[in-house]
Amino acid sequence: NYERLEQFDGRLGMSMVLNYPGHKMITTYPVLKSDKTIPFETRKIIEWNHSDNIEAQIVGNGRGLFGLKFFATDYCENKDIYKSKKDLNVSVSGFLYIVKHTEELPAKFAPDAVAYMPNTDLANDSAIDFIGTVLEAEYYNNNNTEGYILTCKLINHPEIEDCFNLEMFVNKNNMRMDEIKKNDRISGCCWLQGKLAS
Repeated sequence: NYERLEQFDGRLGMSMVLNYPGHKMITTYPVLKSDKTIPFETRKIIEWNHSDNIEAQIVGNGRGLFGLKFFATDYCENKDIYKSKKDLNVSVSGFLYIVKHTEELPAKFAPDAVAYMPNTDLANDSAIDFIGTVLEAEYYNNNNTEGYILTCKLINHPEIEDCFNLEMFVNKNNMRMDEIKKNDRISGCCWLQGKLAS
């Protein structure tokens, strides 16, 4: 038997999975709450056997338009749903390993070009490299954690304004600039996490 506990300070928190009896900690990871929902089609589930298969990466397709792989923060309690239902609504957010202002792109790219792709150095992780536009930037400083909660546009779609606008947290130590503001163009590496939308 397993139980997942969460503790939040605003939208940022930690999740911990314990087994019973014994209350042994199996895993812990940061969590960023997001209300944004994406229709998602599951194509593959990669369970992590080093944590008794109660953690997994979910691989599939968002909005029928783009590939997406995320670490399921709620896999412990929703494993059966992930395995039995192909079509889901998920909330996806991210934590930035590193971020900087985007260097000027070659002239062949549109001025508002955004994109993301799997990170090749962390191929077994749910990490992406991206270029995006900051839609919202909220400074965060609490309990010795300083940084920004961002909403970043990663896909331009002519008909879907919020095709893939990702909410993400970056610790100040992982920033290669002094501050982040709305309309900044940024690039970096981001770990994707998600859960079933409530």
